[in-house]
Amino acid sequence: NVPTEPGKFDVIVLGMQEATFDVVSKEMDSDEEAASRATEESKKKKKKKKNPIKKAYKAVVGTTRTLVGSSDNTKEVYGVPELRRVIDRDADRKSFSYFGDTHALHGLVKDRCPSYTTIVDYNRGQMRMMILVKTGLKDQVTDIDVDAENTGLVGVLANKGGIVSSITVRNTRLSFMTAHLEAHEGGKHYMNRNSNLAEILSGARVGQGHKYFDASLNSHHAFFCGDLNYRVVLPEKEIDQEEHKRIVRDMVEKEEWSAL
Repeated sequence: NVPTEPGKFDVIVLGMQEATFDVVSKEMDSDEEAASRATEESKKKKKKKKNPIKKAYKAVVGTTRTLVGSSDNTKEVYGVPELRRVIDRDADRKSFSYFGDTHALHGLVKDRCPSYTTIVDYNRGQMRMMILVKTGLKDQVTDIDVDAENTGLVGVLANKGGIVSSITVRNTRLSFMTAHLEAHEGGKHYMNRNSNLAEILSGARVGQGHKYFDASLNSHHAFFCGDLNYRVVLPEKEIDQEEHKRIVRDMVEKEEWSAL
């Protein structure tokens, strides 16, 4: 979520997965209005004769964006001068132009965080990372770098993978990773998640000394977030899913971090 009172933070990092969405209205509809709008649009779609060429184009562009596309929107949208050095090693940034959801997200961020400057806005498939800094601090931010790595089907598709970015703030090197890792229960999938993390860090090299060290080693502080899909395994063997959730939530509320 975009913070509603962000001013207390010098740096805000937004890491998102499955981050594409349809923009229905500029204003928030009530449940009744949304249902009515959806019904009307459904009727219009049935009556409207579909253009096969337009349909094919939309399918190709949408699939490309979802599965393999990269887009670096920072410089074009926010006009940040020489402040940043973002490297897109995998695609021409102009190959994937802005979509409606990107515009909507930018509007939300600008509205919620008017005193911030966006220094990174990068998406790969349905993954997205945005980094904002207080506008008064932006001249003290240097060495901005970002890269991404796919870990989806055969290591090509971006339905899974991660984005890594690094910045230097007042001579302190910070690295951030947002990732969408393999899902499902079981030891095999757990090991695959660990392998995904190693692959992302190895493939998405950023920052000073990236030829020799990944972001977890060449920074003073590294932060990881995202849909990591790691599970909490409780010692009880016979327990249903709802009871499992209840126990875990209770442990979180009690801050039993060591046990977790």
